[in-house]
Amino acid sequence: MSLAGILFLSCTSADYVHVIPEGATALVSVDVSAVGTETNQSAKANLFLSLLKVTDPMDCGLDFGKRVYLFETADGTLGMTAKVNSRSKAAQWLEKMEKTGKIRLLADRKGHTFAVLNGSWLVGLSDAALLVMGPVISSGQASTVSQMAKYLSQDEDHSIAGTPIFDKLDSISSGVAMVAQAQAFPEKLISLLTLGAPKDADASQVMIAAEMSVADNSLQIRGETFSFNKRINDELQKSTAVFRPIQGRYRAIAYNGHLFTLFVNTDGTQFLPLLRQNPFLQSMLLGINTAIDMDNIIKSIDGDVALTADNIDESKLSLAMGAEMSSLAFTEDVDYWKQSCPKGSSIDNWQKDSWHFTNGNQHFFFGVRQGQPSVFFGGTDADMATKMQNVSSDQQMDSLHVKGEKMVAVISIAQTDNELVKTFTSLLKPLFGQLTSIVYYRK
Repeated sequence: MSLAGILFLSCTSADYVHVIPEGATALVSVDVSAVGTETNQSAKANLFLSLLKVTDPMDCGLDFGKRVYLFETADGTLGMTAKVNSRSKAAQWLEKMEKTGKIRLLADRKGHTFAVLNGSWLVGLSDAALLVMGPVISSGQASTVSQMAKYLSQDEDHSIAGTPIFDKLDSISSGVAMVAQAQAFPEKLISLLTLGAPKDADASQVMIAAEMSVADNSLQIRGETFSFNKRINDELQKSTAVFRPIQGRYRAIAYNGHLFTLFVNTDGTQFLPLLRQNPFLQSMLLGINTAIDMDNIIKSIDGDVALTADNIDESKLSLAMGAEMSSLAFTEDVDYWKQSCPKGSSIDNWQKDSWHFTNGNQHFFFGVRQGQPSVFFGGTDADMATKMQNVSSDQQMDSLHVKGEKMVAVISIAQTDNELVKTFTSLLKPLFGQLTSIVYYRK
């Protein structure tokens, strides 16, 4: 994944931004005074030092009145930069930390001070910037120091400044802003972010520009999906018409701690082509689709849809789906599906107007309920399928706004192994506590 940020920078104060490489694939900017309840130097220092895994707030020569920027390089290395207002004080701070054993100072390189923090993070100090990069294994530290020395010395022409990503981020007025390639996000979220992109589009060509905030222990991302490639961008913009305002029927599903949950409202005849050109979502339904005509079911959708998953590994697939329907005529084909099941698979009656498919390894329970509107429900186990027809609203998450949105995805942070997400949430922890989920709203 990839991150860094730049916003409202003047020519005289932007030098510390020039350390960010022009090839950074994602940028995040954090205005601490805008997102925190405290604006004193100690609170800002705590926020910055939390990423460095240092707990002592002190006068460290940094200007916390300026934004802190995070980024990820093309090779997956994470970075962070902050403005230096006193190099001598910053150097004294590093020396004090060395005495506590938290930092090991290295030899200066090209006039810049370097240190190793907690064994895997490298710190570089110039007159303008404090640059932190990592994590780096011991054998790679020498080459990373050389690269950081280059970054600390480079001018604006070789930095992120003036690039399309930089300019896009600069247009977002938010305490926390982000522009990132879709590939920088947790793997489980990439397919949802790229929904509507052409099948041959790479995740590096699909961009997310977003405002971010925190509420109810959730990182709230309100983003726009776009591409700097005109053909891909035209397809993405055209796909937005497929998503209508969500009415909120399945809102409570998000409270069950699933790996991810997706909410949309759509006409299935328009939604199906998007699913067909999304390799991940297609592969999830592949085994089921050999016996059940899921395409025909999806074409009958007209209204709110919820898709939730706990495991997306094909051999351990665990998902469920609920949808409002324009027609239940596809149920007339169930008897044919029973007779034409591939060898080793079967479809049997489960409950009233519901059935059970299995091929020995996979299971899928599905059914319909008449009503206004009628609904389809299904899941890889009976409990998940049942919950999709009996949606309760016992729990509340006031910050989860579903009704009226075009697309909402809820992702469990605890179940992601994405280093960038973990780093960013650890940065925000001093201000907001432990974050448990990501809520993505697609504009």
